[in-house]
Amino acid sequence: MLDDNNITSVKDISTAVINTNTVKVLNMWNNDLTSQEASAISDMMTCLEELYISDNKLGDDGAVIISKGITETNTLRVLTIGVNNITSTGAIAIANSLLHNTSLEELDMRFNAIGQDGATAIAQAITNNKTLKKLIINKCEITSTGATAIANSLLHNTSLEVLDMNWNAIGKDGATAIAQAITNNKTLKKLNINRCEITSTEATAIANSLLHNTSLEELQLSYNAMGKDVATAIAHAITNNKTLKELYLCGGTIDEQSAVIIMRSLHHNNSITKLYLLYRLVDNDNVKREVEHINRRRRKSNVQELLLYN
Repeated sequence: MLDDNNITSVKDISTAVINTNTVKVLNMWNNDLTSQEASAISDMMTCLEELYISDNKLGDDGAVIISKGITETNTLRVLTIGVNNITSTGAIAIANSLLHNTSLEELDMRFNAIGQDGATAIAQAITNNKTLKKLIINKCEITSTGATAIANSLLHNTSLEVLDMNWNAIGKDGATAIAQAITNNKTLKKLNINRCEITSTEATAIANSLLHNTSLEELQLSYNAMGKDVATAIAHAITNNKTLKELYLCGGTIDEQSAVIIMRSLHHNNSITKLYLLYRLVDNDNVKREVEHINRRRRKSNVQELLLYN
């Protein structure tokens, strides 16, 4: 583990990793690494299984070099390269490398400005890649076009299990495409679309998509528009969905009536174990009664955590 240690000779580390072939996990978070060190990093990717290089200064030039390592390695399973001043140019290079890689299972690119073009390239990679299981692209300046492309790629992908794209302004079209993806995808287990500027119409469509989904176990939809219509759709989904285990609805415009509608649906559900809900009227008697009712049922139900935030 070499995180935050002001590394001075990445080339020496790379040589040692390659020559010994015993180091499988390398952490170089927050070491001011630039594109000048990228070649040495890329060289040792053929030996490593996990590489953590987030919070550095690799930039697009470094990302392009790292992408060559992704193409060549058949051992690397985990790569975190978030917060590295990577834009669409570097993201496209990394995405294209995934078309040839058969080992990578987790890729974390959070807090890089990959934009529409980078997201579209990643969507193409998701469509064709057969091994990637976890993708983190939160706060990557992905807008409607990029989000729609990624959502559409889920219609063809059969390996991705975790997708975290929170804090992106995915818009109406992006959210609508995600709803369609949830309806048809059979492998995604966790989806985080918190803070994605989703309106109540699209949030309702996403809730309705759960009526047809049989794989999703965790949905994070916090800090998007809610309201009674969304709450009603979510309650209907909770009542009928048999696989969802965790649901996060914090920070939305949920009033007392909506909170009660959602909580009452838990009486008819046998899969939900965690519900995170924000409501404005924490002292409301109706809400208190529902909480007490659910708490009394816990021994007879699967609900383990019911967290209500004010």
